[in-house]
Amino acid sequence: MQDQIQNIDFFAPETIQNPFVANKIAREQAPVYKIPGMDNTFMVFSYEHVLEVTSQPDLFSSKSSSPLLGKSLHSEECRRIYAQGWPQTATLLTNDPPSHDRFRKLVNHAFTFAKVQRMSARIEETCHSLIDSFVQHGQFEVAHQFSIPLPVKVIGDQLGIPQQEHHLVKEWSDAFVGLLGSMQTEEEDQACARRVVEFQHYMKNCHDQRRSKPTDDMLNDLVYAKTEDSNSLSTSELLNVSQQLLVAGNETTTNLITGGMLLLAEHPDQMQLVKEDPSLIPNMVEEMLRLESPSNTMWRTATQDTRLNGVEIPANATVLVRFGSANRDETVFENPDKFDVTRSFTRKHLAFGNGIHTCIGAMLSRKESSIAFKLLLERLNNIRLTPGKNKFRRFPNILLRGLETLHLDFDS
Repeated sequence: MQDQIQNIDFFAPETIQNPFVANKIAREQAPVYKIPGMDNTFMVFSYEHVLEVTSQPDLFSSKSSSPLLGKSLHSEECRRIYAQGWPQTATLLTNDPPSHDRFRKLVNHAFTFAKVQRMSARIEETCHSLIDSFVQHGQFEVAHQFSIPLPVKVIGDQLGIPQQEHHLVKEWSDAFVGLLGSMQTEEEDQACARRVVEFQHYMKNCHDQRRSKPTDDMLNDLVYAKTEDSNSLSTSELLNVSQQLLVAGNETTTNLITGGMLLLAEHPDQMQLVKEDPSLIPNMVEEMLRLESPSNTMWRTATQDTRLNGVEIPANATVLVRFGSANRDETVFENPDKFDVTRSFTRKHLAFGNGIHTCIGAMLSRKESSIAFKLLLERLNNIRLTPGKNKFRRFPNILLRGLETLHLDFDS
């Protein structure tokens, strides 16, 4: 049996496209697994052990892990490009307590319940506008006509980017995601590095504008935020937080909505339940998050020699936690591969992570997605897959999981 997992390449394109069989084998045979041929790299597949890793930041560090710019930092040309901007600073995703606590408290002020609630009208307006653009055609490509532009417009507004330049949000976000995934060619890394520097200079100008003329948006909250010792965020810190909000504010939501619409199209019985009882939508969103797990994998670094499920993990080893696998763990979720909009979540899914690094934008993502599904299901009838047009390809990224395109037909 052990030979079965040893024949799996978890980084192979076909495994990234469809990881579920491989993850199931791993949960059964080696829920904590040392990757063959890679120095001190481990994957964690089970719900129990993913919780164990993410609940101990002192033992499994984020700060000492691979930086957000990935392998591009090993490229002399990329380093030359980055030198034209500001250095990356550990703030949220790649930070540990007590420093992480400082930034988390500051950013929490920008994501309060009241502030997210105030965005509802703008989210609804944007959803209606997007649906209006294709409702008479009887078909649409979900990603590019709806689930990409919706969160891009919302986070673009909050970062002070004019609507006519919202396309830059997606371009910058794609650059950061490409670097983070570390699966690009060096030429692609260089193109993304130029985008990073472009983003930094653009956002530095936005920060300066807030200081001279305050506004009512998330970016303004960050510019004027003060730590307990009355210090403001430095330029590098502001840019790093802005960068993470840019990515977190659109990638997860985009992939959730696209993947969620595929689940509905494949399960018309579940779609009918929600159309008949829209109060199920919040629970449906949680079920979609569990099954899709847009943030599929994240990394940690062991701070000392330790053991996990009896496996020796040496200090400085890279530990990849597979949220997408934990969310389909048979010991936690009954019939875990089934899409059930009425599922009772007695144990929470880990789609937004766990512990101190739980996604800061989770509340906003849930709000956007709930509004989006409500309006799509209200305005579009008999939603179904467009015959012959769907390839169901996922982006080639080990960390984030999402559909490239999804073509649907409907009756208006």
